[in-house]
Parts: sequence; C-alpha cells; structure tokens
Amino acid sequence: MCCTKSLEVLIVLLLVNVFSLFVAPAEANTAQPLPGASTVPQFDPSRFAAYVDGSVERSMIDTQMPGLIFSAAQSDGTLYLQGYGWSHPENRLAADPENHPFFIGSVSKVFTAVAILQLWERGLLGLDDDVEQHIDSRLYDTRLGNVTIRHLLTHTAGFEERMTNYYGEIPHTEGLTDAEILRKIKPRQIREPGTLIGYSNYSWVILGQIMEAVSGLSYNDYIEQNILNPLGMSKSGMVPETPEESALFEAVKSHSWRGGAYREIEIIPAHPVTAPSGLIRSTASDMARFARMMLNGGELEGVRILTPDAHAKLFEVMAENAPETGGRTAGFWTYKIGDHRVFAHTGQHEDFRSHLMIIPSVDLALFVSNNSPAGSALRLPSQIVEHFFGGTPLAIPDGDVSPINPKRYRGSYLGTRGTESRFERIFWSLGSEAHVSATAEAVFIGGMRYTVVAKDLFQSPHTGEYVRFFGPDEGAATHYSKGAATYQVYQRVDYLRSRASISHPVIITLILSLIILLAAPFQVLNSVQTSGGKDFGSRTDWLLRAAALAAIVSILAFGSAIQDYADVATASTKAFPNAAFALSIWAAIAFTAITLLSFVAGVFDFKNGHGALSGRLIRMAVILVFALTTAALFYWNFLPDPLFL
Repeated sequence: MCCTKSLEVLIVLLLVNVFSLFVAPAEANTAQPLPGASTVPQFDPSRFAAYVDGSVERSMIDTQMPGLIFSAAQSDGTLYLQGYGWSHPENRLAADPENHPFFIGSVSKVFTAVAILQLWERGLLGLDDDVEQHIDSRLYDTRLGNVTIRHLLTHTAGFEERMTNYYGEIPHTEGLTDAEILRKIKPRQIREPGTLIGYSNYSWVILGQIMEAVSGLSYNDYIEQNILNPLGMSKSGMVPETPEESALFEAVKSHSWRGGAYREIEIIPAHPVTAPSGLIRSTASDMARFARMMLNGGELEGVRILTPDAHAKLFEVMAENAPETGGRTAGFWTYKIGDHRVFAHTGQHEDFRSHLMIIPSVDLALFVSNNSPAGSALRLPSQIVEHFFGGTPLAIPDGDVSPINPKRYRGSYLGTRGTESRFERIFWSLGSEAHVSATAEAVFIGGMRYTVVAKDLFQSPHTGEYVRFFGPDEGAATHYSKGAATYQVYQRVDYLRSRASISHPVIITLILSLIILLAAPFQVLNSVQTSGGKDFGSRTDWLLRAAALAAIVSILAFGSAIQDYADVATASTKAFPNAAFALSIWAAIAFTAITLLSFVAGVFDFKNGHGALSGRLIRMAVILVFALTTAALFYWNFLPDPLFL
C-alpha cells in the first residue's frame, strides 16, 4: 500500500513538472506556496490568452483607452505578459509590459503593508501599538479615540477622507517640514476607531511616518532596499535613478479621449510625504515578481521578503464588513468570487488605473494597469476568475424571510469614505450617496434589484453580489455593506445630511433666478412707463436681480467644474480650486452678500410700504429662499472653506 501511494505521488509530480514547461518559464523555486494553493493550472493557457486579449481589445474600443499593461503569474513563473495600445499615443510609444512603469496608485499600499509587517517581524513595532508610541500624536486626530497600527492598516481609524489639495502641490507649505505639512492637512476623526471601515489615504501616510521613525530610513529608501531590490524589481520605484529611467518616467503619460483625439493629462507633482499611500510606479513584469513572492509564502527565488508568520498576517482578515461582502487584511481587500477567496487592491493616481488580485486557491495572480481615466479594465481580474473558475452562485432563500418590511430598508445612505468638515462633503455626497427603495421581496440600490435570501441579507439575481444590512432587530436599518464596495460601508443619513438638503434649495434658487432675470426687462419697462421715466424699480428689485445673476454664474461654474472633475479627476482635485471652482466660489460669496443686502432693503421697503403688498410679499419670499440657500452653502462648507487649506 505504501509503495503504491509513493508511485502515485511520483506520477503526479512528474505530470506537474511536464505541464509547467508549457505554461511558464522554468525557474528555481524552493519556497512553499500559500496553503490550499493548487500547483496545476485549472485552465488552458492558450484559451486564457485569447480571453484576455479579446476582453482588453473590447474595453479599449468601448472607452477609447490609450494603453494597458497586463501580467498573470503563478508561483513558479509568469504565465502571461502583454502590453496593449500606447504608453504615450501622441509619441506613438507602444505599451511595453516589461519596461514601461505605470503609476499603480493605491496598489502601493500593499508595499507599505509588506514593509510594516517586516518591521513587525523584527520586533520594532506591534500591530496593536498605539500610534503615539512611535510618532508625534499631533500628526493625526484622536478626538474620538486612540489609534493603533491595526486601525491604520484596516482603514478603521475613523478619519475622514480628503482629496483636494492633498496629493498635489499642497499650497502654503514652502519651507515646512513633513511633520508641519501633515499637521496642516490632517483630517478630522469622524468615527470611533475600530467601528466601521472607511477608506483613508491619510492612514497610510501615517504608516509611512511610523516606518521612517522605527527604521531610520526614508520611505523611498526603505521600499527600495527591502522590497524592490531584493525582488529584482529593477524598473519599479518612485524616484528614477538613471537618465534612462527618468526618460521612461517622463515618456509614460496618461491621456483622455476628448474632442476626437487623445489629450495628455497634466501631471501635477505629488508631495513626497504622501508616497506611502500611492506613488509607486511599476511594470507588469515587476508586479508579476512581487505577486509571485506572495504566492510563494513570502519568498522568491531563494530571497525571503516575509517570514511565514508575517506572510500569514498579510492575508489574515483583520476587519470585516460582513462575511458575505468581504473585509480587510493588512494589505488587501478580501472577498469571494464563487468558491474562491481573492485578495485584491485597486489604485488610481495621475489618472492611471491599476488592479492587483491574488487568488491563492488556483495559484494565480493578476495585474492590470491602464493610462487613462477609463477604469473599465479594472474589472478584468474579476472577469477572468468568474470566467475560468465560476462566479458566485445564487443562494437559496430561507423559508421564513419573505415578505420583508420595506420601511426597515428605505432611505438615503452615505458611504463612509468621505469628509464631514470640508467642502468636499458635496463631492462625496454626489458620488457615494445611495437611495434604497424596497418592496416586500427585494431592495433596489442604484437601479439594481437585490432579492431577500435571509434576514437582512439580499443578493443580486444577475451578478450574485450580496448586500447585508445592519441595525436593531426592530426599526430602521442603520447601515449596509455591499459586495462591490469593500472599502466602505453605507450609513443611513437624515434629510440634513443627504444631498437633498443642498440640491433642493439650489434648484429652487436656480428656477427663481431665471424667472427674475427673464422678467427684469419687462419690470423695468413697466416702472419707466408708470413713472414717466423717473423710476427704474426699487433697490430690492435690483439687488435681487444681482443675486440671481450671481447664483446662475455660481451654479453654471460649479457644473463646469464637476464636468472637469469627471473628465480628469486627479488633476482637478490637485489644482483645487481651479478656475471654474474659483469662479463658482466667488460668485457664491457675492450671492451671499447681495442676499444679505436684499434682506435689509426688503425689510425697509416692506415697513415703508414701497410698492403693492403682493409685490412686497413675493420679494420677501424670494429673499427667504435665497437666504435658505446661503445657509445650505455654509452648512455644506461651500463657504468659506475652499478658499483656505
């Protein structure tokens, strides 16, 4: 019996080695793969290449994406490496997956996590250490509770998320140290630490400060000396070290398709202090090496980057939205696609879009990066897993859950990735607020139907995606977690905190302003005719016309700025306030000042009986609407916050 089993083992090993010759280059490998990983690919390599090529080509045609690099790796080698389109379409520079470093954005956070775990395994820090044990507590906010390194790694420190004047040329910081800059831009803590996941770039900036404090090296030097160089990632980094590297860094540009042509997107240099959250550049080939290290238990070609314990921490779930909708490890967002648990991180920087996904159960790692705001290619890793290994099956509903109480779920919900204290509240509300409607059998979020499968658990019959609601057993749900949004949860908000509290008065003001300006010529003509050319209208009338004009200018400029943000988000947020936003803000300030003057003039005219009673009442009603709008502008921090950092 023993000999039979040994013979079977030898045959299996022989088949594995022979098969691997056809799917990847033979490379020395002594490290152990992740537990549960399969060493035999479960798909045909030629079919895999055809599927990837077809998916990318369709995506590039649909979105006018200029270029993309892709790699697929297994523990024993790179399975597929390809470039598509152009790294710089205007210069006709073809995308090269081996030599062209694309910005990987927040995928850089995985490198930061690896570095933190290296320092942990050396005993230089503990994951549950209070952050103030290592750096000045004035660099971050603790008004609602102390923050640990684990909180920072899992996006549960409770910090709000800032974007404007954050990644670019941070204004008014000339001559300041990194610490002084951080104290200047630090976000507020808006949730108790450890309660809810809410994406926080600033948390990773603080992790970088901790790295520098305990290692004695700059962030850039630490990453190069302890991760990039040992792994042979020679084309990756943040600071080019040779003229050739500088030329490549300058040559690879992001572009958007506007006006029938590719337009280069201006790169506004990011401040080095924000590097730990997303400033690394890498090639598809180098990212395959980084991923292989993780598939091999922290080791690559005899070079160990992480001890087994530290490697296990990298994949250990440390914070969870819900079992059905995934959670957070030290370095990855984790969730399930079909029967396979995936560990993934996406990234966005300088309008590059990237996605790294590790699937240990099939010994596979996928990386994709494209150089345009079109992020459709980011779905490619998930599509590959779903296509070759099966999507999420539909759950069988419990017999006791239908019908549900629709009132429990109906309402407006706002994503936890956002800010409460700055003007960006409007951005986050516009971008992440979701309205949930419900029937006795299903909830509807963003037009997507989710049918009930268990108490407070719903699933899309089309995609298999889950939504889990939370809250007391009786009454309204307080928040929900959605499978596609592991980086945040959605909290129920009342009317004042919903975007309706700003959109309703602004829309009414816009309508009234248009009516006032369209009616102005007729009113002036009537006043002139009635008075024999001596009266051109009351002061209140003219002030209201000026306020209406300022309101329309502000709204139109804001709309233009939002369009710029949608087209070129990174550049818009870095250059905030750009010309359109500045015009919108100053027009809003003028609207506010004129509204105040209108109120004073209106009260004076009303008390002194100037004009017919009906006219005076109408003017006062309009003034009150305008005043309500100014109050909303202050409540939403539109005034005066954007003018100051």
